[in-house]
Amino acid sequence: PTLFQSMLLMPALKEQLEKAVSLGHLPTLQGMLHDLEMFTSHNSHKVSISQISEHISRDPSLSVRLLRMANSAYYARAESVVNIDDAVWFLGVAQIRMVAMTTRCGETLCPEDQAGLAWIDFWRHCTATAHFARMLGGRFFYADYDPELTYMAGLLHDVGKLVIAMLSPDGFKHVLSKAVQENLSFEAAEHKYLDTDHGALGGWYLERQKLPPPVYEAVRCHHKWTLAVKNQELPALVNVADFLVRKHALGCSGNMEPVTGSFAEIPAWKFLTRHLELREDLATTQRCIEEESTRLSTLVDSVLPKSKPLRQAQD
Repeated sequence: PTLFQSMLLMPALKEQLEKAVSLGHLPTLQGMLHDLEMFTSHNSHKVSISQISEHISRDPSLSVRLLRMANSAYYARAESVVNIDDAVWFLGVAQIRMVAMTTRCGETLCPEDQAGLAWIDFWRHCTATAHFARMLGGRFFYADYDPELTYMAGLLHDVGKLVIAMLSPDGFKHVLSKAVQENLSFEAAEHKYLDTDHGALGGWYLERQKLPPPVYEAVRCHHKWTLAVKNQELPALVNVADFLVRKHALGCSGNMEPVTGSFAEIPAWKFLTRHLELREDLATTQRCIEEESTRLSTLVDSVLPKSKPLRQAQD
């Protein structure tokens, strides 16, 4: 049988995927992990600004994205940033690490177009989700909040869809079309036709890529946050961020299910407000979310412009 037929027929999907990994059908994220080590954490002094700038300058794709971000309308600078040194000083190492994550993931994990989805739109959705998740996390009194891990979980929350698309473009297209035809969420269509979902596949993949446990657990549970062993708040944050990004049509992850109502009405938000305390009243949080949604498209445009395919955006 074809790989897609095997995925449909075999209960041991994990075994099938492990065979695919052993054959090199799935890419690794070692380039992203290397970048994160190179750029260190935002509170480390092991690497100087000049060393970071030199490393970035050797990468045209990352250089362009950093300069676009520093000059984007999101920051509304009066003067242009024209070199990498100035961009590093202005954006800070933490933001640079996030751009590096986005760049490496987009370049590494980009299936063939025949899978049925515009992958530049997919990564725009994921990037916006990452920014929203990080912003929302900072609005709570949240002892376990880590901005970088939150961003990474948001960025990679739908990576399981890429696993399906890379292993079986026809299978992915089948699930995508059935979700639209039968008015299902993408996740519901996955369960119906694959007997699994992208959260489970994404968590499995990222665990084998040796990403931090909070990240792969959040990816695995971003639709079922109460199943997370630890830090259930992180997958719930990603769920709310995903809702907001779909509501404001920032990119497209393949989930065509209509988005209605307020984020304050969805189960993930109610879970968060039961377990965490907001730093301000709900009205202030709503206002900040609306402001961020208006500005965020300019930030996403700077990293992933609509006009060019991801791998060609280097001039």
